[in-house]
Amino acid sequence: MEIVDKRRKTDEWHAGDVICYWDDPSEKHYGLVIKPDLRTNGGCGIVAIGGNSDNGVLSHFVACTNMEDLQDFMINKYVCVERVNAKLVIE
Repeated sequence: MEIVDKRRKTDEWHAGDVICYWDDPSEKHYGLVIKPDLRTNGGCGIVAIGGNSDNGVLSHFVACTNMEDLQDFMINKYVCVERVNAKLVIE
C-alpha cells in the first residue's frame, strides 16, 4: 500500500477522502473517511490506514452520525488535521 500526499486546503470532507492527522509532526497518521452503514442515515467514520491495527493495514478508528461532527471531533482531538489530495494504492 502507498499513500501519495498531494496536500491542498479544503473545508469539506466526503467518503473516500484521505485525512492526515497528528499531534507530533514526526508521527503523522492517515485515515480514510467512510460511510460504514447506509442504514444510519448519514453516519460516517474514519478507518486508520497503515500500522494502526493488529494486522498492520486497516483498523476502525472513529464513527459519528454526520460529517460535521466527525470533522469537529478530529479537529478537537489532534493538533493538525488536513484533508489530503491522495491516491490510495493497494497491492
